Amino acid sequence: MKKFIQNAKKIRLSPKDKQNFRLVLENQIAENRSVSVRKTFSFRQTLHRGADLFNITFNLKKYMFVNLFLALIVVLGGGTAFAAENSLPGDALYPVKVHVNENVRSLAAVGLENQTEWDIERGERRLEEAAQLAKRGELSDKVKSQLSEQVEKGLDKAEKSIARLQEKGNPQAAVAISNTLQAKLQAGAALLINLGLSQDDAATSTREALDLLAHVRNLTDQATEVSENAESEAVVEANTKPEVSVRNRKDLAERKFEKVLKLLEENKEDMDADVYLKAETQLSNIQETLTNANIKLEAQQYREAFSLYGSVNNMLERLQAYVKIHLRSHLGIHIPDLPFKLRPDRGDDDDNTSTSTTSTLHTTREHDEDEDEDDDHEVSTTTQLRIRVQEKSDERRNDDDNEGGRLKIRVKEKNDNEKFEIQVRGEL
Repeated sequence: MKKFIQNAKKIRLSPKDKQNFRLVLENQIAENRSVSVRKTFSFRQTLHRGADLFNITFNLKKYMFVNLFLALIVVLGGGTAFAAENSLPGDALYPVKVHVNENVRSLAAVGLENQTEWDIERGERRLEEAAQLAKRGELSDKVKSQLSEQVEKGLDKAEKSIARLQEKGNPQAAVAISNTLQAKLQAGAALLINLGLSQDDAATSTREALDLLAHVRNLTDQATEVSENAESEAVVEANTKPEVSVRNRKDLAERKFEKVLKLLEENKEDMDADVYLKAETQLSNIQETLTNANIKLEAQQYREAFSLYGSVNNMLERLQAYVKIHLRSHLGIHIPDLPFKLRPDRGDDDDNTSTSTTSTLHTTREHDEDEDEDDDHEVSTTTQLRIRVQEKSDERRNDDDNEGGRLKIRVKEKNDNEKFEIQVRGEL
């Protein structure tokens, strides 16, 4: 133990790491600042109500544990617990990250909503770790299984919490949390897609990324269903008290907008220039949608305003998730175009559809001299695509190709000496 502490004292953070951890602490303080004393520690009130000694002891132990963690940081020289945040499975400091840092953050997450958000973030951290290991070609089947299981565990806990919020008559909070869950899984899927499409990566890391992506796609579909169900409950409530529901959603949208704006402003120097510009442009577009929602509200068009505020909250959640994973992962994630009129996906008659996801991909079109011909075109562009892997008959495929005005996507995975290739062809 003495040797471990001596080695731990030698660990020092880089200036960038210090800045990142300061941001994490500031966010945690800001998010929990509004929690009342009665909710965080109810010693006097508990005695007054005649609660048993167990509740008092539990509260005391909870805060003693937090203080113990702070003391541990001092003993270890102030850097070990923070340096552990960058560790991966197999590293010496990884147990500190998982069993000390994360357990303390779990204890500090007061209330059902805060605890659920932390459960989601915990799963997101496992997903990022898997991506980092896949990048190195070091994601073993055992570690991949363990990390995937923990991501799924976080999703299951979040689903139960969302159901509890709905039972308590708080569908708006359920929608907000389900949007967070969906957005973070979508960002994780985009990270794995970008990693799998990278031409600089070894075949092993590409295969590992694509294998993990299949699991994340399934979780994303599951999260999407949870989000849609939560939104349906919120719509029912909005029909009974429209103005109150709309104004609550408006307040949430405005707070979230300021939060994302602050995130961009404080991290501009740490973001890739093109990613920052894309995020800034999208935030401006979201602001326009927010303005339109305000106009609808003033005109007492509550249904339209409710839908627009919901779209704003959804887009802000997704933008925030992409920006944060870009800042943390250092794996080159790009921000996709966000839909500014969100609608449920139309049902698909093809029972052979296996998976789908939404992310940023680069497509090409070729310009021919004859503009009237319908030949393939090639021009560099970046867009948001929904990828569907389907088994279709030739007759069905020909019928689809004859439809106009839609982008057709074909995804091929080629296995030749462990080399994967994904081809994306577009037709407008």
